[in-house]
Parts: sequence; structure tokens; C-alpha cells
Amino acid sequence: MTSDETFAGLRLQSPVSWLAERARFTPDAEAVVDAYGRASYAQLLERVLRVAGTLEARGVRAADVVAYQLQNSIDALAVALGVGWTGATLCPIPPIYREREIAFILDEVHPRAFVTHRAYRGRPYGEEACDLCLPRSIDVLLAEPDDENSVLGATTPARLGEPADRSLDARSVILFTSGTTAIPKGVLHTDRNLMIDCATLAANEQLSARDVLLVASTITHVSGLLYAQYLPLMLGCKLCLVDQWSAEAGASMIEREGCTWTGGATPFLQSLVWDPAARQHDLSSLRIFRCGGAEVPPTLIEAADGAGIHAYRSYGCSEHPTVSGIAGADLKRRAHTDGRIHAHVEVRIIDPEEPSREVPAGTVGEILTRGPDRSAGYLRPEHNAEAYGEDGWFRTGDLGRIEADGYLVIAGRRKDIIIRKGENLSAKEIEDLVIQHPAVEEVAVIGVRDSERGERACAVVRLSQGATLSLVELSRFLDRFGMARQKYPEQIEIVEDFPRTAAGKIKKAELRARYSRAT
Repeated sequence: MTSDETFAGLRLQSPVSWLAERARFTPDAEAVVDAYGRASYAQLLERVLRVAGTLEARGVRAADVVAYQLQNSIDALAVALGVGWTGATLCPIPPIYREREIAFILDEVHPRAFVTHRAYRGRPYGEEACDLCLPRSIDVLLAEPDDENSVLGATTPARLGEPADRSLDARSVILFTSGTTAIPKGVLHTDRNLMIDCATLAANEQLSARDVLLVASTITHVSGLLYAQYLPLMLGCKLCLVDQWSAEAGASMIEREGCTWTGGATPFLQSLVWDPAARQHDLSSLRIFRCGGAEVPPTLIEAADGAGIHAYRSYGCSEHPTVSGIAGADLKRRAHTDGRIHAHVEVRIIDPEEPSREVPAGTVGEILTRGPDRSAGYLRPEHNAEAYGEDGWFRTGDLGRIEADGYLVIAGRRKDIIIRKGENLSAKEIEDLVIQHPAVEEVAVIGVRDSERGERACAVVRLSQGATLSLVELSRFLDRFGMARQKYPEQIEIVEDFPRTAAGKIKKAELRARYSRAT
């Protein structure tokens, strides 16, 4: 099924409709490359149909949700598109998540099936999934290309005609994000809002079928989802997937495949610019690096420019993937601002304490956004009430200002989160577990600057009288909760008491300033 709707000069239709069209008219064109092989559009469609056939045989229908936890690969892309072919809703789960996070998501969305690896890098994903899913009556399917019983092994592919006839405005993806609370929020996306984001990006970057996209961000996050599942199919260009980032893995893929464009978090760009392993490869084909998801030092953009990589800062979030950032600006704006606001996006800056009052131009306040690529809201109605206004404005919780020339500058955030390697970590979620340690009387978890990670979690702890606590002991204690290890504090500071407001609230800003200076 094709659509007559267009945005920024590009037709809007679902990724699986684009795939069916590409496989029909350019079946032998190279579609996707990973560390293990490559696939043409026809070969990718064949895998997608096998996935869809398996899901349909297991009773998956358009009204269902299918969750998956997979690393970047051709097979992971086939699973995501296979879910879309059936018309079901995709619920990606980041590979770093463990029992605690996965169980919460399963209980929120009640998926019909869960797709994962049997094992990956020593971790028994399949066994973990069975322990969580079988008591909840959720089918567990493995994505193993060499196993005829896997989701990729169906002997009877799904219907060979058109994919499920799903409206562009229907729910297609549920992504979970962390924020100020310990409860992750399910963000609802449609094919329309995600395709509009991609169409805008393609127009701004002047991307076409001749480009080669490099995606190292996990496809279970919004940026990886956009750049791997939506953008290349819309453009009809080649996609290169990296499943575990390193300077060597990224740089060798760029050189070997002639990658021209990529987007990712700060550590990806840092390693391409400064890691000696990257300098052993020819990166001259890479013309654009869209950098965001974590603090981007101006010196990094300047260093990338010196290395011949046109890098720029951008701003967005799971709820509104791309708000600002357009290639082509001069170096000063690329290094010292978070980019020009996209033409179709509206931004207001309000007084955080008086939300009805807009602050003057150039003044820092809370960022509100609105536009056709904004998400469809949250899974829980109570979360919508807090963040989405009836007039379409979304309260990002981030602080910033708009320069006189229309460029956006991010100044901080009201959200109590730590951004580690582009991953949002809820400080409250970590605090709620640390406080259960018998030696801990009070705790504040903050993000402190880190040259490699962007930020790392630091647990500032007031201990019970006579108690002691080391970082190793704290980590061993946290092991019992089944939380992703990337969320563990990587620094611990012991204090006799905290700086507090008159009402007794801990002044986290003072703690961040104190321990950021100490590193």
C-alpha cells in the first residue's frame, strides 16, 4: 500500500510499504550490511516475510504488541519490520536492560510475543526471557538464523502481497524512556510522526539514495530506530549497522562501505576524532556527523572539523525526536549552539516557576515544543497530564534559550536524569535501590562530567552512624535487583550532611558543581 501524502518532498508511508516497493523495483540493490553479512532489498523482504509468517502462525494480530530485545543486525531489522508487516505494535527493549526493567515493561504493554537472542556475549538472553515471559503467558521466540524453529525460520512466509493496511496515524511503536521518576514512561509513536522526522532530516541534510548511512546507536532507541528502520527505506539507500561500537569497528565500516552520513552520541564522535585506531582508516567519505543525546563539548566539534568531519550539535528526545540541528551552519554555531530549530517545529521558552509566562528572547527557561513529528503521547494517561498540553505543546523538562538568529542553546535540565553515553538514567530509580543498603541513611545520585561517557552516576551518601561503604560493596548489593549494570554508580562520595534548601531539600546543583570540579 502506497500513500499520496508527502512531506518535505518525500512520500509518507510505512517502512514495510517502502520495503515492498524497493524489493519490487530494485530487488538486487544492496539494502543493509552488518558485521556478519549483507542483504539486498529482495533478501531483506524474504527474511521479513519469514518473521511475519512465524508471528502470524503464533497468533499475532494487528491489535497485539510484540516486544524485542536484540543487538544491531540484519536479523534484528528483519524482526522489527516483520512486526510492522503484521500490523502489530513494536516495543523495543534496550539490550542493556535486565530483569527489573524488562519485567516492568512487560507488565505495562502485555505483549503477545517477545523476541530475543538465545545468548549474546556471554549473557543468556533466551533463558532470562523465558523466566520472565512464561509466567506471564508471553511467547518467547528466538532470532537465530541457523535454527529452523526460530522466528526467522518459518517455512511458510507471510502473505506475499501488501503488508497490513495500517493507518499512518495508528500506534506503531512504544518506546520506554526514563525521566524524573523511577517509573519508565512508554512513549507512543506513529509511522506518520517518525516518517515526518526522517523526511525533514533528509531535506535538511540533502540525503538521497546515493548516500550510505552508518548506524551504531542501538535500534531499540529512538535515534537508532529512525536511522535504521525508517530513513534508509524512505531514501532507498544502503544502511550499515554496527552492533558494538569501537573506533576500529566504526572507522573500518566507514572505510570499507564508503559511509557518508551518521548520527550518534558524543562518545562515537570522540573516538572517530581522537582514538588512534580510527586514524588508521580513511574516513574521507563521511561528510556529516549529527551529534546529540549527551553533552557535546565545543572543542569536539572544532576537532572534528579539523579532521574533515562536518559535525554539528542537535537536540531532541524520545517524545520529540528532532527539534533542532541542521548541517551547513558555520563552525561557531555548530560548536556553540544546538542548532537551528527545524522549520516545522515550534519552540517556546517559559518560566519554569510560572508556566503561563514566556521569558524574553535570549533568556534561559524551560523548553516547550510542538510539531507534526512530535510523539502521540504516553502510554499512561497520568503521564500525559503532566507533560502534554491540550494545545499540543510538550514540556521537555530541559532548560535552554533561543538566540536572536533562531539557534537553540541547551542550558541544562529540570529532569533529574544522568545522560551516560547517550543513555538517559533516572537518578530516582538508582536512589530507590541504593537507599535500601543497610549502611545508607540518605543518598543523592547525581551526574558528574566524564570525558568518555559524557556523565557518570555518582552516589553521594550519608551513612548510618559507624557504617562504612565502598563502591565495590555498593555494586555487589545492587546486583540483587537485576538492574542494568550501566546504571550502577561509578563514583561514591561520603558526606556528613547535604547542602539543603530552607525546606530541607537536597541541593543537587551544588553537589554536581562540587564533584564535577573534583574530577
